[in-house]
Amino acid sequence: ARYGYQMLARGHEMTPPPVASAFGLSAPEEMLHIEALHLADDAPFILEDRWVSLGTCPEIVDVDLSVQSANEWLVMHKPYDLMDLRFYAVNANGEMAARLNVSEGAALLVIERSTWIGKRPITTVRSVTAVRTLFGLWFSTSLSAAAKVIPELSTSSTSIIAFRLIIAEFSSVMSASNGFVLSKLNVTSSTLAL
Repeated sequence: ARYGYQMLARGHEMTPPPVASAFGLSAPEEMLHIEALHLADDAPFILEDRWVSLGTCPEIVDVDLSVQSANEWLVMHKPYDLMDLRFYAVNANGEMAARLNVSEGAALLVIERSTWIGKRPITTVRSVTAVRTLFGLWFSTSLSAAAKVIPELSTSSTSIIAFRLIIAEFSSVMSASNGFVLSKLNVTSSTLAL
């Protein structure tokens, strides 16, 4: 699949309670808030809602995020050593359905990921994709678009095997749970490096 990217919104905002909680903050902080759409073959693939800590990543304010995604910049400039990762499913509401070009009520996979350097927060992101889109991309054996959005994926066979195991586990849990909360993983970068 051919990868594409569109920044939808960018601004400095105070963190809402769920974002502050994801980072373990006792009070809201001003952070960079970015909304973006990742494309596969010019079709909507992943809707991203990202918050970036300006205390940990002040340089990002000078990056043209309409050309380079925040994820790409962060992967190259702010390697993390702690990650919190959650998978769950939701049904598409009107706005999500329109942005992802799916029917209202369609099943969506949500991946929430927060990263830190030591105890300093880097970013928290909520990535939403239609399950049919994710599996369609996977079965076409093209991971290039997914790897740009989810840095834990790469072209290494170890990462691909790990991703296959996550998807296999997700599939079995989805059928057993009818789409409720799937899992929560706390992962360190040393766990990912095999």
